[in-house]
Amino acid sequence: MRDEDMRSEISVYFAFSGFDIDPDEITRLTGITPTRIQRAGDPVSWASSLSEEDKQRIRVKTNGWVMYSGLDSNVDLPTQVKALLEKLESAWDRLIELSQQYEPAVECIVRSYGGDRPEITFDKEVVRKLAQLNAELGVDLYVFRSHTAPLETK
Repeated sequence: MRDEDMRSEISVYFAFSGFDIDPDEITRLTGITPTRIQRAGDPVSWASSLSEEDKQRIRVKTNGWVMYSGLDSNVDLPTQVKALLEKLESAWDRLIELSQQYEPAVECIVRSYGGDRPEITFDKEVVRKLAQLNAELGVDLYVFRSHTAPLETK
C-alpha cells in the first residue's frame, strides 16, 4: 500500500441536545452562530436517502445546537479540538451556565484509511476545559482498508 493511501478524515463538534427551548435561544444567549441546529419534529439530516413514506415517519426527536471546528478533515484531532474550543471561548462563561441545564458533548469522528494511525489524544488543558463545560466526550473511530472498502469483521 502506498503512503498516500494511508490517511485519516476527522471532524469534531460541540453540541447541546435534549432541551426544550428553541435552539435560536442558545444562539441569542451565547452570541455564537452554530454550524447547524435541529428542532424536534424536523426531518432527520440524512432524510434524502429515504423513501417519501419514511421521510414523513422518521423525525428528529430532540432539539440540538451544533458547532463544528470548521477545519479541513485532514487536520489532526488535537488541533481540531483546540480550534473548536477557541471558537467557543467568546461565550465561555455563558456556555458553562448552559451546560448545567442542557446536555453538552464534544464528539470526534475519525475515519482511518489504509492503515493510518491518527493521533487520538487530549492534553490536560483540553480535558480541563471539557470538565468546565461538564461535557461528555465521544470518539467514533472507523477503520477502513482503503478509501472505498471497509475492513471485514470476524
